[in-house]
Amino acid sequence: MTKVILHVEDEENDVILFRHAMTKAGQGVLIQVATDGQKAIDYLNGTGGFANRDAFPFPSLVLLDLKLPHVSGVEVVKWIRQEAQLSLPVVILTSSESDEDIAAAYEVGVNAYVVKPSDTRQLTEIAKAIRDFWINLNRPRPNVSTGKGAPKAASAGF
Repeated sequence: MTKVILHVEDEENDVILFRHAMTKAGQGVLIQVATDGQKAIDYLNGTGGFANRDAFPFPSLVLLDLKLPHVSGVEVVKWIRQEAQLSLPVVILTSSESDEDIAAAYEVGVNAYVVKPSDTRQLTEIAKAIRDFWINLNRPRPNVSTGKGAPKAASAGF
């Protein structure tokens, strides 16, 4: 089964650079893109233009920018953790090095916080690390009921 990364990024050049870096790293994953926070939530919900799970399969990892139109990256993580009750791994990939942004991201439940490098070689190394750990090695907690009721997303067909 092909692993999927949902890359939530509003800057087209950053999307292109990351796809190129993943290709150089020996991609082996499908990268789906949501260009704002609301589209990321719609993708994860499988609603609107993302209703076809054959075309838009549920991701193994969310790679998320912080500064997004409509719904911020922090709000997307809050939705993933609180509303959807998903244990889906979320890695922040952003240009912000602000301690406040880093703290806010971890406070709402991100799994990792990575600052985008300006050097394409470094981005390839980051892409390789993401692929190696988050896609190949990591085994996330399954989205199963723990006696408190089934997660909302699970009842919606995920």
